[in-house]
Amino acid sequence: MFYELPADFEYEYCPKCNSRNMTDELVNRFHVLEDELRAEHEEKKKQMRRIEGKRGSGKTEGMKEYRKTATAWAEQINEPFVVVTPEGEMAGKPGDVLMCGADGERYVCAKDIFESTYVPV
Repeated sequence: MFYELPADFEYEYCPKCNSRNMTDELVNRFHVLEDELRAEHEEKKKQMRRIEGKRGSGKTEGMKEYRKTATAWAEQINEPFVVVTPEGEMAGKPGDVLMCGADGERYVCAKDIFESTYVPV
């Protein structure tokens, strides 16, 4: 977000972020906060459980088997397309499937994933 600074502010150039809109004091406070947030984020990442694996790498110890019970509606789209969702836009490639879930949500599913997950009703 951009805030307009008073006309009597003396603008300085910041070599770290190429900013010319803030005084040295503001730039320094900004960078201190930025560094604190980055450090906090890194610390939280260290505390998280790390699960490694690639798509299709299979189940891991402790997993239980589940089956989907909801019905989904789908249509294969043979041209590039975009689905607008509350989370943002999802791009689909030719051959991908436009899905409509149980709650009316729309999303893109890759053709290979769709074919390995769903069967016609």
